[in-house]
Amino acid sequence: MKKQIMLLIGLIIIYVLLSFGLSYYNNSKKKVYLGHYTQVDIVNGKIKVKNKNEKIFNKKVKVFLKNDFYDAFMYSLEPNIYIPYKFFDKNNNSISFNDDFIAATRNTNIKIKDASERNVDKTSKENINNSDLNIKNIDFLRSKMYTFDINGDGKIERIYLLTSIKSEKVHKTYFVLNTNDDFKVFYSYEQDITIPFTKNVYMYKFIDFNNDGIYEVVLGRNIGGDIPPSFDIYSFKNNSLKK
Repeated sequence: MKKQIMLLIGLIIIYVLLSFGLSYYNNSKKKVYLGHYTQVDIVNGKIKVKNKNEKIFNKKVKVFLKNDFYDAFMYSLEPNIYIPYKFFDKNNNSISFNDDFIAATRNTNIKIKDASERNVDKTSKENINNSDLNIKNIDFLRSKMYTFDINGDGKIERIYLLTSIKSEKVHKTYFVLNTNDDFKVFYSYEQDITIPFTKNVYMYKFIDFNNDGIYEVVLGRNIGGDIPPSFDIYSFKNNSLKK
């Protein structure tokens, strides 16, 4: 009987230690949630992007609201993209978000800047038309530009969202980085504008995920219907943007 009691006590101690270790490991992980579908893991200054959902119960996070972070608790019933995450404050009041919210573990230090949208100005139109991009039939009325010092060197980079009219039904969108008088397409896609739920990719935010002073460019991706948006992340290296 005494051996059984000692064995039971030993198993309880092992369980407590394992639970404590697992809890410590999970709480030490740095993670950013972009909407209901995209997660960014930050490990040793490197970022890893994955599109998946988790079953979560009362996870301590901070949520981005009105250009600041606030402590909250994160919750989900099932790892299913059709079942959204829910958030509550410390008083158990529900916090409402759009589908493109940002949440992060509380040990994660990220910086976020809005992608301020502007019309393409006259000088930019001339520079684009005189570049070697070879994009034809650009509709500048539907095109946009975003200006930001991505790597903090005092020089402003420009990102253009250029709409090219391929036909009455098909438009093609190009995302172009302009830095040091060089123009590079880093993403493009076609749209059939006659389809009700057509794919749409848009500039979302500039986010410094790993606190290195260099911001990543985040694009949002909608494919229509009830599926929440996912996000693509491009890192700035050697005057280029790469996934």
